[in-house]
Amino acid sequence: MKKTLSNKQKNNRGGYEMKIIYNKALLALFAIGLCTPIMANKGLDLLGNALDGISYDLRRIDEKDEKDKTTAEKTFERIGLRAFEQVAEAAVGEVTHEANQRKAALEMAKAKKQAGIDAAKRKAEFQAFNDIFLTKDNITRLTGAGIGLAGGVYFFRNVMPIMRQMLENYLFTPPLIDETSVKSPVEKFIKQNVLKEKKQKSGIEELHFDPELQAQVDHIVASYKRIGKHKNFFLNYLFYGEPGTGKTATARAIALESGLDYAMMSGGNVQKLLKSGKAEEKLKDVFNWASASKNGLILFIDEADAFLKDPNKHEMTEELYAVLNSFLNLTGTESKTISLIFSTNHPNQLPKAVIDRVGPGQFIYFGLPQQEQRVQIINQFVPKYFTASKRAAFTPEIVNEIARKLDGFSGRNISYCMLSLSQQQVFAGSVFDQAKLHGFIDRAVEQSKMKNTFHTFA
Repeated sequence: MKKTLSNKQKNNRGGYEMKIIYNKALLALFAIGLCTPIMANKGLDLLGNALDGISYDLRRIDEKDEKDKTTAEKTFERIGLRAFEQVAEAAVGEVTHEANQRKAALEMAKAKKQAGIDAAKRKAEFQAFNDIFLTKDNITRLTGAGIGLAGGVYFFRNVMPIMRQMLENYLFTPPLIDETSVKSPVEKFIKQNVLKEKKQKSGIEELHFDPELQAQVDHIVASYKRIGKHKNFFLNYLFYGEPGTGKTATARAIALESGLDYAMMSGGNVQKLLKSGKAEEKLKDVFNWASASKNGLILFIDEADAFLKDPNKHEMTEELYAVLNSFLNLTGTESKTISLIFSTNHPNQLPKAVIDRVGPGQFIYFGLPQQEQRVQIINQFVPKYFTASKRAAFTPEIVNEIARKLDGFSGRNISYCMLSLSQQQVFAGSVFDQAKLHGFIDRAVEQSKMKNTFHTFA
């Protein structure tokens, strides 16, 4: 049976409907007032959904009695509030999104504008640079300056060191050279024009050799003269033998007699530089300097075994090994400017690679002087160490007797003996006191023999 509503229920229902219509109007006004034109459709959709829910709840109200009136009112208010919140959230979200888009668009426009300003500024700067520097005249100047700068860098890096080395070779003697006939232009001018020095004599006639050695020395002199004249390759020599037998003096005399320059260095000086780490560099300086000789140069290396050691017989430091390798590299080929003369008392200590620098027939042995050579050496030093009044005491018999007793003495030892004799009280007037003379010579012989045993006192 269809339920019939009372007048009171109808009035109440009418009140509820008015509330619904009122709230619906408020929601519509809110949506229209807050939503942007872009949000209008979405806001109305949300509002329609909310009103549909209200209508559904209204239908449910018709079926309820008075007891549900309070519950219906609360439900109606809750539904209206939820619809209001949904519309508000959507409106705020869209407004925020639209504001972000507008802000991003403004920033993008600002960035584009700034980029345009920067591009225009760069273009203006480049144009100003072109107007100032990239004219035809300026390009020519800049090209010339660039070429000049590159040339200057190349000059100071490559040419300047060579010129400095050439200047040093021309004006200065390397530190390793102890003695040389090579003089700088200033030294030559002073000696020739100020000091009026005469040309240095070779002194080869003051050297006294046995016939075999004399023939070898004469051959070397003739060879050097021939090679120097025709600018051929030089030979290298090895002088070996007892100390004080004239190896250094012979090398000097050979160079002067043949018209070549000479320079003398000691292997001991090279060894002293090993700890400083400069031995290899200074050795190269010697060869660079010697190669600049126009006449050809004889480089005499005394005590060659001091730094040219055989690695198979000696413990080699890294520095000494580097010096040996450097020397072998510097002397690995024939030369038209440098001839090497090695001098050593211990030829067996030299490495095979150094021995190979000396060809067959160029090994020259310097032995102790024989009786004839000792007589010649004594007669050579008598005028040097004794006054004219005492020279007459040196008769041939006395000289032969002194020479006989000095058997086994080197030329240097005979020289020292004659110097010491000149300071002894062995004369009785202008003649020798025979006892004192022979006593002095006998003591000199005994002391010479003692030198071989000095090492036992260490």
